[in-house]
Amino acid sequence: MIENNFTPQRFVTSKRLIVGLLVTIFLIFVYGVYQILKPFSGPQFGEVVEVTIEDGMGQAEIAAELKGQGVIDSSFFFRVYVTLTGSAKELKAGKYSIGKGEGIRQATDLLTAAQVQSPTVRITLLEGWRSDQVVDYLAEQGLDMDIQDFADLIEAGKPPQGLDQRLFKDFPKKGSLEGYLYPDTYEIYRDISPEQLLVLLVGTLDSKMTDDLWFKVAQSDLNFYEIITLASIVEREVFDSADRRIVAGIFLERLADSYPLQSDATVNYITGKKTTRPSHDDLEVESLYNTYQNKGLPPTPISNPSLDAIEAVLSPKQSDYYFFLTTLDNETIFSRNFEEHLSNKRKYYPE
Repeated sequence: MIENNFTPQRFVTSKRLIVGLLVTIFLIFVYGVYQILKPFSGPQFGEVVEVTIEDGMGQAEIAAELKGQGVIDSSFFFRVYVTLTGSAKELKAGKYSIGKGEGIRQATDLLTAAQVQSPTVRITLLEGWRSDQVVDYLAEQGLDMDIQDFADLIEAGKPPQGLDQRLFKDFPKKGSLEGYLYPDTYEIYRDISPEQLLVLLVGTLDSKMTDDLWFKVAQSDLNFYEIITLASIVEREVFDSADRRIVAGIFLERLADSYPLQSDATVNYITGKKTTRPSHDDLEVESLYNTYQNKGLPPTPISNPSLDAIEAVLSPKQSDYYFFLTTLDNETIFSRNFEEHLSNKRKYYPE
């Protein structure tokens, strides 16, 4: 005789397992539908990432790349979606600029578009360029964007989202982004938007600021905006890395002594000249940027400094010097006192 061990209690347990399994399947289905149909949810400014799809990459690899870059939340449902819609074979290799949180449907549409991103162009922003010089240069590079819109974004001075907010902790309410456009060589899409380009340039400055540099910022008597401002002056004053640290030390000592910086670079910022020795009339120009007439730092940076100039301000070299001049050959001549400085001026700039 076969004994029936299927008790009512086991039946109830099995029923609960089945119900639980069905509920789980339903929830997974709902979650999958949400992942596929949800609208763009990432910030619309400051959260653009570059996704590279190589030739020969399979669904799993493409899904992993998109998820790793924060474009989608679920690689599994991406694979399900492209399989069910027949899009899997239409995914095209290339480089794409995609917003974080874009979502499965939007990312698939971009990767299966008739045309991949437009060709790239290499641009080089020189150290010490002013923002208007950056704009003028970009206008000559054949980019498919409104250069004036980019210039307006710089002038508006709205810090991009998604970056270290320590960059903008002491940022003036009505300041431009002068000083924050990091000078470097970039490979960008010809159809890059003004917002994306601004995020790239300011974001590169963000990436250069290591924990060690932020520690030095915290130890400095200047806030970060003041550090960028002084670095922009050092960038335009001297070219040699070692000399920059000495000059940074001189300027910091003058600031502590409430002695005018007397920077020729700030005067040239007003006049637009490139001379190493402003004229007497230049020095008489009334402006907050005239550091011969005004003590302290100018109201804003005067250029976009390199990391080397920023490091010079954060790691200045203490010396016995209090004055310096730059020769016509871009050599920096230091002096310990004003009399020695006058002697050097007569030597290197005879009347």
